[in-house]
Amino acid sequence: MGVTGMSMIESGWILYVALLALLYLFWRNVRGLSFDDLLERSAREHHTVLKVIKKHPRGGSWSEHKQWMRELEHRSQYPSRRKQPRRK
Repeated sequence: MGVTGMSMIESGWILYVALLALLYLFWRNVRGLSFDDLLERSAREHHTVLKVIKKHPRGGSWSEHKQWMRELEHRSQYPSRRKQPRRK
C-alpha cells in the first residue's frame, strides 16, 4: 500500500468518532420527546422560518436572520393583547 492508503486506514476512526458525537448530540436533543412531539416542534420551527422569509423576502445577513427568528419566537411566546371589539 502507498502512503495515501495507509493514512486513510489509520484516520478512518475519526469518522466513527464524529458519527458517535453527532448521534450523541441528536439523542441529547430529543431525549424524552415522543415522535409526535418531534413532529410538532419541527412543524413549529418550519412555520417560523416561513414567516421570517415572508416578512423579509430580500433576505439579509445571518445575524439579521437570527435576530428576526428571535423576534418572531418572542412574539409567539408573548402574543400581544389586542382589544377585541365589544359585542352589543
